[in-house]
Amino acid sequence: MNQMQLVEQHVIGKHDPRYAAIDEAALKSKNLYNAALYETRQAYIFEGRYVNYNEMDKRMQSHEAYKVLPAKVSQQILMGLDRNWKSFFEARKRYECDLSKPNRRTSIKSVSSRKKATTSLKWSTSKPSSKPRSILPIMLVSILV
Repeated sequence: MNQMQLVEQHVIGKHDPRYAAIDEAALKSKNLYNAALYETRQAYIFEGRYVNYNEMDKRMQSHEAYKVLPAKVSQQILMGLDRNWKSFFEARKRYECDLSKPNRRTSIKSVSSRKKATTSLKWSTSKPSSKPRSILPIMLVSILV
């Protein structure tokens, strides 16, 4: 039996008073993603190994980009990075298994610049953080920064 899931969408434009806080949080999110992506790429390219979510979470906990966001948000960002790398490995495996298909070889994602980056912020509403934050407690926001 299919269940219907209710969702709510809020469009926040540049003139909305909440926009600056969300833009700032999205930039911090992108900075953490890029820092973790750089670490993962370096390990993969130069050491030939993949740094999984658990190891990356431990590495990044002392990083400034991790600390400026609530821990739950930082963890969601690193989980997203982990999913993206797993997707990369799956796509590469499919490409190598069947070279007759006209698919393009998959490449490793590079670090994003401020002007071109799109990032997602995921807030969990299950348990509020004990630390007060200036960032808006939103469930999911995806904006172009």
